[in-house]
This record gives sequence, C-alpha cells and structure tokens, in this order.
Amino acid sequence: METYDEILEKMKQAFAQQAGYEAEKNSDLEIRLQVLAGEIFSCIANMEWLKRQMLPQTAGGEYLTMHGAQRGLARKEAQAAAGSLTFSRTSALSYDLPVPAGTVCAVDKEDTARYVTTEEAVLKANTLSVTVKAKAKDGGRGGNTAVNTVQVMITPPSGIQAVTNGEAFTGGMDAEEDDVFRVRLLKSYANISNGTNAAFYRELAMKHPSVHSAGVVAKEDGVGTVSVYVASRGGVPSDEIVQELQEQFDRERELNVAVTVKPAVLQMIPLRFQIKPAAQYSFAQAKEICEQVIDDYFAQMQVGGVFRIAEVCKNMLDSGAIVNHFTTPGEDYAMPQNKLAAKGSVVIEEGSVMA
Repeated sequence: METYDEILEKMKQAFAQQAGYEAEKNSDLEIRLQVLAGEIFSCIANMEWLKRQMLPQTAGGEYLTMHGAQRGLARKEAQAAAGSLTFSRTSALSYDLPVPAGTVCAVDKEDTARYVTTEEAVLKANTLSVTVKAKAKDGGRGGNTAVNTVQVMITPPSGIQAVTNGEAFTGGMDAEEDDVFRVRLLKSYANISNGTNAAFYRELAMKHPSVHSAGVVAKEDGVGTVSVYVASRGGVPSDEIVQELQEQFDRERELNVAVTVKPAVLQMIPLRFQIKPAAQYSFAQAKEICEQVIDDYFAQMQVGGVFRIAEVCKNMLDSGAIVNHFTTPGEDYAMPQNKLAAKGSVVIEEGSVMA
C-alpha cells in the first residue's frame, strides 16, 4: 500500500506536469494537495482493512467472530476458575456459624484475584471446619491457583478465624483470542461436519465454553459407540461440565449410537532444563519467564496433539530471557485421540558450562 508521502509526491508531480509549474511550499495550493492526499490515503487504508476482513484467514475482532457465526462457532468467553474453600476455627463453639454465599477471599490483600463462595454453608457446633464450593470472581487464567494459597478473608464471616483452599482452583480460561479462534474456524472448513463423522462430535464438544479441545474415538466400547474426550486449557473440565456435555450429546447424537463423554487422559510430561540467562536477566528472573513460557505452551495443547520439545525450547529462546539451554527429555510425544499432553514436574537449573 502506498504511503501518504508517496501519494502526495505523485499528486505534486501530476500537478506540475499538467499545470506547467510546481505548487509553492506552504502555499494554499500545496495545503489543498496535502489535505486531499490525506483523504485518499485514508480511503486506501480503509479499503485494505476491509479486504482483510473479507476472509477468515486475515479477519480480526468482531469480523472474525461473524465469520465464526457463519460456521456455527462462537468465540469462547473467559471462564472463572473453580474450587473450594475451607473455613475453620482453632477451637470449636457450642453453636452454629453461618458462612454466607458471596464470602470473598484472596491469596493476599494486594492480589487482584478474588475467590467467592457460591453457596451458603454452616460451621456446625462442635466442629472445626466446613468446606464450601467457590469460584474466582473474574474469568481468566489469573484465577488458577495452587493448593493452600487462598488464606486471606476479604469479607470474613463472623466467628471464622481462617480460610484455605484444600484443592487447587482450576479451569480458569482467558477469552479466546483471534489467533486461537481462527485456528478452530479454519479447521471447521477443513473437516466438514456431516452429522455422523468425528468432526460433528468434536465441533459439538468445542461449542461448550469450558472445552478447549476434544478427541473422538469411534467404536471404543463396541460397534455403535463413540467416546468423546474433552479437555480444558492444560487440564480436564470438572465432573459437572462433563455431565452437561453428556446430556447435550444424548439429545443431539445420531440414532442408534451410544456417545460417552469422558475427561481426557492426562499424559504428564516431566521436563528438566539447564539454562544460561541473558545478560540483562538474573537466573531467578530468567527461570520465572521460562516457567511461564512452559505453562503457556501446555495451555495450548490439544487432545490428540503432538508435544514437540523443540517448540518449547524455541519459545524459551524467543522470550529473550536465555541465550542457551540444555534439556531432557529430547524426544517428542504424539498423543492418541484420548490423551492430552500435560505439564509434569519441571526442573530448571542454571547451566554452568554452556557457552
């Protein structure tokens, strides 16, 4: 696309050729040419932008969403992490203590992530604790947190002395970005659903906002059976979501076919790295960045996908935090349609002999 300066120069040359003289610098005529060149450049830029929105390969934002709607696909919204909170006392009381729904807790007072109880509960007389279902207040991966990290009560119930999460908060997912949604949309063109093939079952599962990927295994339990394995980002959805999907498949499956929805089997992949930090990073800083890179890589893995160690290493190098590395294992892992490659134990050490 021509730049504004190129358009203006062409207009000045055309004017000089036809008028027999050049527009004087800062004259009224030159100003008119500049204004007109600006409008022409704006029109060309708008046309180029519209051309990009015509095809799903280049469209973005709401236009990509509309391309998805033509294929019956909706962009996934951010999902809140779910888990449970355990409220407790050091000594039992002789009367009940209510724990209202909507009680807010956090990892620490400065942490922006908040966790809210989703049901009412009661710490019974002569007991020390009660566990309540809860979820992150806001959607997104930032709500995922490890066991025993939520220990601050923002709105403490009367008489309750402590809180913790006996299980990790998981399932938090960011809203589907353009590049991720585009891949799913283009796959729908490559694998056309006909109501009976694997693409039909996969697309049906993927319509659920908590499902990041799905694999389909035909005849796993005999003739006339289909197993659908579903996964969230880097893990598996809750039993409640699996049940929701099962009910949906029971309504929409083809005749004489028994469909079973199952959580994907997690194939834990342990990794060990030695890294040499870039000059501007300490080892601790480089390690933290590399850990985030590894998390991001596993978060985009698909059921039945291929784990490639070279991709992980490339992403770590592309982060700019390291200049060299050594890793074990060095092989790739191809997952069958019922498995999801997931992060196992990760050890990152500082390399001492690397160039």
